[in-house]
Amino acid sequence: MAVVALERALRHLMAVEYGRAYGKGWLQRVTSAEQREKWEQKREDEQRRRPGVFISPVVGLEYSETYELVEIAKAHWGPLADALGRQKRVLPLLETFERIRNTASHSRDLVVFEREMMSGIAGEIRNKVTLHMTTQDPAGDYYPRIEMVADSFGTAINLVAEMRELAGSAQPHTVLHPGDIVTFRCSGVDPLKRQIEWSLRSTRREFQRLVADSDEIVELTWEVQEQDIVESVAAEIFMAVAGASYHRANGFDHRAYIEYRVRPINVNQQTPPTS
Repeated sequence: MAVVALERALRHLMAVEYGRAYGKGWLQRVTSAEQREKWEQKREDEQRRRPGVFISPVVGLEYSETYELVEIAKAHWGPLADALGRQKRVLPLLETFERIRNTASHSRDLVVFEREMMSGIAGEIRNKVTLHMTTQDPAGDYYPRIEMVADSFGTAINLVAEMRELAGSAQPHTVLHPGDIVTFRCSGVDPLKRQIEWSLRSTRREFQRLVADSDEIVELTWEVQEQDIVESVAAEIFMAVAGASYHRANGFDHRAYIEYRVRPINVNQQTPPTS
């Protein structure tokens, strides 16, 4: 879990800050052609291992490993400095994290203090990134934001550089049928560490609602029914501070969506249009 948290925070920060510093070609500037080819091969291998699952064609840093992220940060610290702080203090933490992670990856058990050290370093880096992203959003010191939404087919909403009320994905318009079950994994962060209320709904009905801690990964489930049949339906994920008197928008703080097509199990059952 610590590895996932640290890698996600670094990838997010790099995409945002290198994009600002270096423009659209930032990935080519901070990585090598060999690295990008290797990551693309990893994506293709994953697609072959998971037939029938949509794997985003956008690779970026998604398939980079911890040591690669640390190497990139070391070589291009300047754009990250506002978020992470002084290189001579923070880089040794990242290098320590990578050394311990490497031990664990070779099937050698970690002792308690090593696990706690990894968790502490990952927590510090994530907090730094969260606080930095908060400064990019004038209201971010009070309102929470969604970090990640991904469905059980592999469709994920890309993180956006600037805070927006709504982030979404209309691709690949996965085709569903009544009886199908779609699970959404979501995570969000609140700067004041309050509990977050999540809800999953469409324009037609609400599917599920639950309350979880800030930073907790939650799962929301949509059981597709006949009333959902339509050629374009957005499953919308709303998040808001539980019990708060004020919200960023009308009754919520952030939302995201993924669009689907819902069709009858037997298309011949559809009623033909009247002329």
